[in-house]
Amino acid sequence: MPKASRTHLTKAETEEFDAIMPLVSQMHKDFQELTKKKPDGGVSNARIVMVNRLLQRAKQALSKEPSWNLLDVLDGDLVPQNADVMLIIGQYVAALAGVRTKYQENSYGTMEWKTREQN
Repeated sequence: MPKASRTHLTKAETEEFDAIMPLVSQMHKDFQELTKKKPDGGVSNARIVMVNRLLQRAKQALSKEPSWNLLDVLDGDLVPQNADVMLIIGQYVAALAGVRTKYQENSYGTMEWKTREQN
């Protein structure tokens, strides 16, 4: 029997998503700019570590969502290009946007998380 889809998040989950979403979005914008200038430019190890730290936290936050197992982090042994990084971060942006769509509702003109504290 399929597991019932959840319809609410806990307050702690909403706080985590609120912390992660703007950071992932900004990182995506930053790599878009880098990609415009030099799409095939290599990414330094320091940037790979920084990107992976955020992506791993985002992936953990998305662990209860169907998309989580489709998300990758950067391979530190390879030297990814700016365009590769932008593509991977873009997948996280889409997954996080899906969470927002699924678990937020319009409340008097303001988008609010649908929350229910765990028992």
